[in-house]
Amino acid sequence: MISAIVFMFGVWRVSRAVRATHNGDSVTLSTPSGTITAGNTGGVSEADLGVPIYPGATRSEGGMQVNSANSSMVTVVYSTSDPVSKVVDFYKDKLGENTSVIESGNGAVITSGKENKEGLVITVTPDTSASDGHTKIGIMRTQSK
Repeated sequence: MISAIVFMFGVWRVSRAVRATHNGDSVTLSTPSGTITAGNTGGVSEADLGVPIYPGATRSEGGMQVNSANSSMVTVVYSTSDPVSKVVDFYKDKLGENTSVIESGNGAVITSGKENKEGLVITVTPDTSASDGHTKIGIMRTQSK
């Protein structure tokens, strides 16, 4: 009986500390440690990503933002009609010397970082859900504050 009371008290405290907000295509969870937004994170800018958005690319479904006192992460997905090789070349030119590119027959993963303070991962793959030869671009940036 005491265990059940302690458990219920813990659940009650968590429910008071976490708030969920539904806003169109996204959901935001607010906690004492920070916020998590999943879904259509439409307000993401090039400054948030730390890299230019591929010219002419359009936002695709998916994305997430996590913010806390110590770190942040943003993930977004874009689509373009340009081939994978052209997108990879664009991002190779935009990133600095701490860049690594791993290419395969199905796409590429481009990584870059700055002294354990920032990490950037860009995945470039053919969009298998589209029959018109589109390319998907996934960008994830992490930062320590």
